[in-house]
Amino acid sequence: MFQMDAATALAHMAVHVEHRTIVDRLIPSIHMLSSGPFGDPLKAASALVELAQHVDFSVVIETVVAPLIEKLADSDPYIRMTSATMIARIAEDQKFWDTVNEIVPSFITLLGDTEGYVRSAAAAVFNTLTKRGELHENTLAAIDTVVPLLVEQLTYGSWIAFVGDKGAASALINLASHKFPGVRASAAAVIERWIKYPEIQSNILRIKEPGAWPELLNDADEMAIEPLARIFCHLVTNGWIYTGILSVILKALSALEGRNSFPNRWGAIMLLTMASDARLRDAMVEVFTIHSSIRHFIKDVSAEEADLLLLKMESFGILKEL
Repeated sequence: MFQMDAATALAHMAVHVEHRTIVDRLIPSIHMLSSGPFGDPLKAASALVELAQHVDFSVVIETVVAPLIEKLADSDPYIRMTSATMIARIAEDQKFWDTVNEIVPSFITLLGDTEGYVRSAAAAVFNTLTKRGELHENTLAAIDTVVPLLVEQLTYGSWIAFVGDKGAASALINLASHKFPGVRASAAAVIERWIKYPEIQSNILRIKEPGAWPELLNDADEMAIEPLARIFCHLVTNGWIYTGILSVILKALSALEGRNSFPNRWGAIMLLTMASDARLRDAMVEVFTIHSSIRHFIKDVSAEEADLLLLKMESFGILKEL
């Protein structure tokens, strides 16, 4: 223990320029202290990473990168956490970006670790990596995997705390509108899983009001549609949505007729769900009646043109109940 404390002390000495010549001569000793019966490879690596923060000693980091990567899979959760944290510091050095890029999957695996503090460390690392433009390709490619991993092991109580943090919950809800389809699908699936709990539901709906959720159903990606449709049906069933449904009715009707990429199964499910509510059922009858009348009495009008005409009627306040 004393030997490793000495190694850490050497790293701290390097802060002072006047000590760096001495520290440079003692670097081989730090390597020696990482082995033997009383050695601690992790503390030795930590000391070397600390030294590498000073430009005079940046070369020493090359000797610890490979061992730290191996430690990400260590059986000891403390070692996994510490190794991840140190690799994040190494990622600050441009010459190691290629190496760090290659081990992004390892960090993603750690997001599903059984120990909470390891997951927290991995999440912090992932956050650091996504801020570096040069590492975007791998991190963004994996983000649809990251979203559910970050939350799937949360307990009910932890989720209450999570959505109680307006910033954290808003970030998750915003991901349901992300430009990457996989991200939208993952975020929607997470929200759909937890919104069924009253305490969590009320917090989520304070951030994004019920009437705003139908807008998300304009998503063209089939992966995202199913969880978003489930959220919509849940909100309808529990009496949260009474307005803003015209576009949903038209989309569902279009799906049944095979006029869009929206799965016709979910078109049918959403119509049946809305029909179970008396007020929404009346609105649906009104829409179907007007839509079919337009198509019947106006020569050569297409279904899409009938949709547009109904939407214009709504915008002019003619369909006030929708």
